[in-house]
Amino acid sequence: MKKYTMARAFLIIGVIMQMVLIFNLVQNHYIVSSLNQNLESKQEEEKKLDLKLNSVAKEYKTLNLQVKKLEKIKRDNNLKKQIKYAKKIAYLTFDDGPSSNTSNILDILKIHNIKATFFVKGNDSKLGIEMYKRIVNEGHSIGNHTYSHEYSYIYSSKENFIKDFNKLEKLIKDVTGVEPNILRFPGGSNNTVSHNYGGTKIMRELVNYMNNNNLYYFDWNVDSTDASVAVQSKEKIVNNVLRESDYSNKIIILMHDSPAKITSVKALPEIIQGLKNKGFKFDTLSKDKFTVRFLK
Repeated sequence: MKKYTMARAFLIIGVIMQMVLIFNLVQNHYIVSSLNQNLESKQEEEKKLDLKLNSVAKEYKTLNLQVKKLEKIKRDNNLKKQIKYAKKIAYLTFDDGPSSNTSNILDILKIHNIKATFFVKGNDSKLGIEMYKRIVNEGHSIGNHTYSHEYSYIYSSKENFIKDFNKLEKLIKDVTGVEPNILRFPGGSNNTVSHNYGGTKIMRELVNYMNNNNLYYFDWNVDSTDASVAVQSKEKIVNNVLRESDYSNKIIILMHDSPAKITSVKALPEIIQGLKNKGFKFDTLSKDKFTVRFLK
């Protein structure tokens, strides 16, 4: 009887342990299932949060771009207001003459009682000599643009540039009595075409030479684009100058009076009138006046 009772007790204990084990398994399964559900729920929430964050980021990016655009508009408007009420001076400059177009330009300038600056090349023909004289006698500034304007020669070495430069200085002085102390480098002081002939340091050498010899070079801050193609349309020349003139109260305008630049001549009266309407006065370049230099 005692053995039977003990066996029964062990059986009951075994059953209880199995039930406890089963209970624990069920409970653990429930916990794991609950955790999985919570994890899936959190993952779903994270996905939604990521979508919201991406949406907010896109909205911020769009808003930031709009703010930058508005800031630029505000800066431009402020700049235009400053320019509107400041003294405004336009320096018309003409490169690559003299030619028959130089004569036409001088006639237009005379009609409007305006002075300009001519950066001339070498031309010892009857027309060339006449134009040099007219430029000086009619009160314009004359500047050196090298005698030959031949990049492969003038930019092959400092010595060749100076030789070519001095050749034109002598011609102008012999014809007009004026020895120019202003110049414009063909292609501008930062041109890279020169690197093909004299290396990457050639322009720095020439700039240093000019600075050391009291010679003053001028670049520009308004490009008419009349030399960007063989023949630019009159309308584009006018529009380019008048548009770019909105961003400074002192502008040096790049134009050309070589034989092919007929549309530049045709554009000039409209440019003059348009600049006058914006409040610009006109002046010639000299060492003591406003300058623009790409390479300093």
